[in-house]
Amino acid sequence: MSTHYFLAIRFNKCVNQQTYHIQTTIKTTIGKEVYKLWVHPLDYHVTLHFFGELEQIQDIMELVAGIELLPFSLMFSQINGFGKTDMPRVLYLEPDMNITLTALYHFIQLQLETRGYNVNNRVFKPHLTLAKKCQRAWCTSEIDKDITRDAGVKAYLPFLAEAKSLVLYKINPDGAPKYDVIFERFIH
Repeated sequence: MSTHYFLAIRFNKCVNQQTYHIQTTIKTTIGKEVYKLWVHPLDYHVTLHFFGELEQIQDIMELVAGIELLPFSLMFSQINGFGKTDMPRVLYLEPDMNITLTALYHFIQLQLETRGYNVNNRVFKPHLTLAKKCQRAWCTSEIDKDITRDAGVKAYLPFLAEAKSLVLYKINPDGAPKYDVIFERFIH
């Protein structure tokens, strides 16, 4: 099996704890068995670029080291999903639109393209994944409305998440957590 890599924004422990409380409440509300994979709390992140296999790791580390990172925070205000309405394959926290994050994403895409890497031409949809691989239908209407009826989730949303760092991760599919930090650039 080949090794895959990606660039992402990482958050501090307080954000991970807040996200964990939301994730745990959702698990209790809809049932742990609904999703095959619940993201480990140390793996919470917002992806900026997925590489797949990556031979030029040093090149990406130099790219990340050279980016001027401005401090920013994301306001996570709703829960959403990718896939079918009643059975979203991915369940995630969705941040409000953020100009700094969007600019960073586009800057990274441009830098990667000039270095000859394949870039993503899809619309940037930032998200923090909570669970993957839905096993059965569970959602009766809009995800956010179904889940946030629960008072436990309402207590934690919305929340402000300060970006801690830009990270190059290596995926370790059998690990817990699944993502190993290869290079980390802290945001000051």
